[in-house]
Amino acid sequence: MTLEHPETDIWRRNLEALRLFDPRMARILTGKRLPGRIQQFAWRADQEATSARLYALDQSPENGSSRHSIADEDPADLDPAIHARRVLFGIGDGRRLMRALDNPDARVLVIEPEGRLLIGLLGRIDLSGPIAEGRLSLAIPWIDHPGFSEIGLMETLAELQRDNLKPDAPMLIRTGSTQFHHSFFEAIEASVRESRALAAILTDWGESEPEPQTDAAPTPSTSRPAPAFDVTVISPCCRIFDDLAACLSEQGLRVQLFRVPDRQGVWKAAEWRQALAELLAQPASVTLVRNRSLLETDMNHERLDPEPFLPGRILSWWWDVPNIASVIDMEFADPPSPALAFARDMLPLLPPGSLWLPPGALQAFAAVPDREPERLEPLISFVGQSRLSGLVANLNMLASGLDQLCGQSGTALTADINRQRGFVAIHRYLSGHETDLRQTIDVQRRAHPHLVYFLNYLLSMCLTGSFRIAAVETLAKAGLPIRVHGDAEWLKSGALATGQYAGIIAPESLPSLYRDSRINLNLNFMQVSSTVNPRVLDIAAAGGTVLTDARPELSWLYPDPAVRPFVFDDLDELPELAETLLARDLSRHKARLQAHTRDNHLMSHRARWLAEWMNA
Repeated sequence: MTLEHPETDIWRRNLEALRLFDPRMARILTGKRLPGRIQQFAWRADQEATSARLYALDQSPENGSSRHSIADEDPADLDPAIHARRVLFGIGDGRRLMRALDNPDARVLVIEPEGRLLIGLLGRIDLSGPIAEGRLSLAIPWIDHPGFSEIGLMETLAELQRDNLKPDAPMLIRTGSTQFHHSFFEAIEASVRESRALAAILTDWGESEPEPQTDAAPTPSTSRPAPAFDVTVISPCCRIFDDLAACLSEQGLRVQLFRVPDRQGVWKAAEWRQALAELLAQPASVTLVRNRSLLETDMNHERLDPEPFLPGRILSWWWDVPNIASVIDMEFADPPSPALAFARDMLPLLPPGSLWLPPGALQAFAAVPDREPERLEPLISFVGQSRLSGLVANLNMLASGLDQLCGQSGTALTADINRQRGFVAIHRYLSGHETDLRQTIDVQRRAHPHLVYFLNYLLSMCLTGSFRIAAVETLAKAGLPIRVHGDAEWLKSGALATGQYAGIIAPESLPSLYRDSRINLNLNFMQVSSTVNPRVLDIAAAGGTVLTDARPELSWLYPDPAVRPFVFDDLDELPELAETLLARDLSRHKARLQAHTRDNHLMSHRARWLAEWMNA
């Protein structure tokens, strides 16, 4: 008997309970597009079995038809008297779920990626009572898409990490349907193990008492150390945060600069545990992190969320638009702490009470001698990565996500993009279809809010990524003297000629490049900032001329229109404006811009504000 979409009294009772107590899950189960790759499940009678068994019927062009038993193992090993929190890896045939619910005090989470299997069993097993009582919750991660799979993992782990900090850690239970998504569930198990190891370090530290402040020599003990620093700055190999730590130290604060990797996979679990132990051994009154996590990554099982672990106050300075990992993380924080926002328009995305703290120019650019170079090179200089690989990956991820969540929209998008010639055409296509694409995506917002946020984020990344290359392509095709410093993918993009590419420039050479170039082009990128790029301030502090795409906060940072970086609003006006600036003597404008920046917008100004704010 095929396990079809049920129209039974049991299904109606379960659906009514979900609509009342978990409306998002009810929308997913009744939606037109259901997560899961297996299209059919059926009950079959076996000669050895006293009752019918549940099977998954798999159809593939290579292997033809096959069936896989979903029978749960004997659930007798699940002692209903222990483990008040149980997490089932799949619903199986329902027997382990019912055993897990035998304890009236148990809370059970079922993670089942196969939507049709879940619907079928909801038509046969009455779970309306546990759903209404809050003892049973359901999750259907959409894991047949690489980006969606990570989001499903993030959602699960954000909740489980919070539970792992409690004495009664959740029990992880395999079922008959675990087999269909082994790698997904194994990733959950690995992350839970690591989270418990970190929690053990925290527990050992938390059971100790603060070390008394005396003049006596310290003695070996397990007592909790008093704050060794006023501020610990966690720097993910970031020159900006390195500079901030130095500026805070100049304010008379006891500062520790604690550097961590800027990408996943550099440190293994043991190295992260050692880093946490070091931070606990020498705690700070305030720990300052960029964005929210010690390690900034979308790979949630490799992230280290500092809030549950570190002593003192955690202060985040957000330099990036929150990605989906951060959005999920903040939803599960208890409660999320107010933060600092690099851009004013990020404030609505951050916890209540967050404040605007704009960027500041690095001290190295303020130390450039105040002199006019003997000869300005008649060049438009641009320093920055092409992000070509990222753009291609984001376009592919967006298209496949649109296909899975919204129908064939992604297939059409891919075909249209492939017909465009050049990045100017690609950017114009994306800009012209942005409204329609967002409307298509937003239809799924109530059922899949995190997936919708992710797809909208990808679309924004594609728009800014294509704009970046298109702007350089526009100037190069107009015959203007542009020279680009960055990764070699600039040449692969076809946006400029070989002679216009100058390779990667050393950081110590940037001040003189900014000062000696006729024009310094800045192109904002969403992942770097949602407003004025710090490079704008660096160029101005070094005494260079800035030409940047328009950002509303420029008028806040530079209220006098005569003392403000030059801006363009769209690609069409960029060549003419650049040509005009190349022909003008801008020495007086540069001097005034430099003076205003050095008087108001150095990293030392931000450090002074931070020091006063933390001591208020």
